[in-house]
Amino acid sequence: MRIVVTSNDAGHRIDVIISKYTNYTRSQIKGKVKKVFVNGKPKHFGYKAKEGEIIEFDDIIPEVCDITPEPIELKVLYKDDDIAVIEKPYNMVVHPAPGHWSGTLVNALLYNLKDKLSFMGGYTRPGIVHRLDKETSGLMVIALHDKAHAILSSLFKSRKVYKEYWAIVNGKVEEKNFTVDKPIGRNPKNRLKMAIVHDGKPAITEFELLATNGKYSLVKARPITGRTHQIRVHLKSVGHPIVGDTTYNPQANKQIKEFNLPESFIPLVAKKISFPHPSRDEIMLFEIDLPKEFKELMKKLSLEFVP
Repeated sequence: MRIVVTSNDAGHRIDVIISKYTNYTRSQIKGKVKKVFVNGKPKHFGYKAKEGEIIEFDDIIPEVCDITPEPIELKVLYKDDDIAVIEKPYNMVVHPAPGHWSGTLVNALLYNLKDKLSFMGGYTRPGIVHRLDKETSGLMVIALHDKAHAILSSLFKSRKVYKEYWAIVNGKVEEKNFTVDKPIGRNPKNRLKMAIVHDGKPAITEFELLATNGKYSLVKARPITGRTHQIRVHLKSVGHPIVGDTTYNPQANKQIKEFNLPESFIPLVAKKISFPHPSRDEIMLFEIDLPKEFKELMKKLSLEFVP
């Protein structure tokens, strides 16, 4: 693999730079990368690189994947030699973990895309560059080899990926456009949840009101950062939790009954995504229609959006 040191990377240790572009930790890199060269000369991991220098090392051999491919129907919207763009359904976990070793997006990817996946993120996350919550549906970009994975990861980290979500929330949203800039971290009272915490990671989301009936509202969300549950937590923090969200909305169980919402469904959809192609001078743009469950809820709530 070859990395050209940018002005942002200059002054950092080699292992830090490699970690940034490969998604491996520094300790993992030291175990996987035997030799590293800068401008053709061998260097140790502690060397602080200069702008314009070229870091080279052998491609990291991925771990063997023992996750079972499963014939799960998967909507692949686009595919070339570098990437695939898929539409994840709600009620699907992205990658295997204790309690969810089958039925995940990864099981589906391994079956549908076979051996055309990057394993840079680890054997349980082939091709996975970013994720969506189990309850969230919508667009995801999949890396088909390690170089594409490294470039896409860098694009996400440098905020060069445009993401747009639609959500149905409690209450009448008063402002047409507003921004929530509040740090997010683990909820100190419940480690399974996220919360606004003063020492959390910076998190920024831009919102736009699309429609309201006075009791519920349809909003567009553009996350500038990418924290776990960011949109859900930010909406709760301003008094507008997502309808049916049992994790962050106290009225969720009542709403699930009243509106007959499907299991593990919340009206939060990754509707649009745009990003530079990892190997071509081209901006990729994808947008999907709202799922039928989302449209049905909009109809029940008389939330008509007119562009």
